[in-house]
Amino acid sequence: MPSTAIPWLVDVIESKFWRKPSQGGAPADVLHYEQIFDNEDIEIRFTANCLKEFEPGVTITNYSRPDRRLKHSEFTIPYYSLRDKKLLLAMKTIE
Repeated sequence: MPSTAIPWLVDVIESKFWRKPSQGGAPADVLHYEQIFDNEDIEIRFTANCLKEFEPGVTITNYSRPDRRLKHSEFTIPYYSLRDKKLLLAMKTIE
């Protein structure tokens, strides 16, 4: 993933997915955002069952980089990793 996408991902997680619509967050029917960074098509999607049932998180997909099995690469991150394990804080330090 291009490092230029990381601030955008952080912003979408904090400003869109973690806030209620009444607080400026994403409307209830908006579950994903997509943007192009350095000619790479990146999507972030709210995932209600991330790695296990009833565990919210996000799925990040790069449609421009295939992996061994798929025509794109993707990974999921549960919210507890972003908050409790401080992954989001680490992402904010990447320049």
